[in-house]
Amino acid sequence: AGGVMGRFGGKKLAADIKRDNPNEPELILTRPGIDREAEKDRLAKYFEFNGKTEQKRKEERDWFVQKTKAAEKDKPKAEKEPNEMIDKILKEIEERQDWLDEMKSLGAATEKHEETIKAQIAARMHTVRSLGYA
Repeated sequence: AGGVMGRFGGKKLAADIKRDNPNEPELILTRPGIDREAEKDRLAKYFEFNGKTEQKRKEERDWFVQKTKAAEKDKPKAEKEPNEMIDKILKEIEERQDWLDEMKSLGAATEKHEETIKAQIAARMHTVRSLGYA
């Protein structure tokens, strides 16, 4: 009673599988009249552009161009005119140095004030150098 089922734990033997499933040719159902090469090209294009049609890709390109142009218009004026920006920064540096000199002459400048102002001046000088001046 144990026989094959007990010995193999319910698995079918290869001979039984072949007997139950005779070799029959697999039927491939295709639509009549379809051009296989044209279908391949269509699917290749579909997957190349993630399913987006030519019209959708054109709309996205146009949107991106408009967005880029709008961002260009919205740039701060200082970025467009670096000389004005450099002049402004140099004026700030001069004002800070004058303030520090004035506080020293009055005897009110502490070491902390001096460190803070010198750090601010150094940061602005770094900005000026990064803009290509000095």
